[in-house]
Amino acid sequence: MKSVLYGYIEEASADVVCDASDRSNQNLIAVHNQAIISTLPEIDEWPPLPRSIFSMPPPNAPMVCYRNRPIHFAAILKEVDWEMAAWLDKFEALLHKLHWESALVHLSGAYIGPHAFEWRVASESFTQDDQGRLDQPKIWRFNTTLKDVDLIGQRAVDAGLLDSSLNYSHEP
Repeated sequence: MKSVLYGYIEEASADVVCDASDRSNQNLIAVHNQAIISTLPEIDEWPPLPRSIFSMPPPNAPMVCYRNRPIHFAAILKEVDWEMAAWLDKFEALLHKLHWESALVHLSGAYIGPHAFEWRVASESFTQDDQGRLDQPKIWRFNTTLKDVDLIGQRAVDAGLLDSSLNYSHEP
């Protein structure tokens, strides 16, 4: 049986996170994110998060990138339903390295049906270093339609981040 994963990562917008008057900031964000995606393995251990599932338009592509651009992805995998906690951990490890504002993953599970997973960076997480370079987000909110503690909540329970609604906040 197959499981379908697809979604997008909304790249950070220079308008929101740093000096929007300098378009080079948006280009630096795009170059950084492209470099991070290119470091993903072509063939990955199960559950896979390989480079080949990701695609993105060129920075500032007309009519496609309003203020920022989408990094979209899709994969059809064999029965990844029972490994979603591990796949989401890999996905969040990628988010740790990127400059982004939000991310959305849709799962059409072979056994557990359709579910969504959403991350939103907290506004206070957009910071810059001493040289004015954007730091990666450190605080975000995570929500999901999946209510099975054994599949998704266990990762938050183990980390002590779970609240009664199965929503959690990530802070290092």
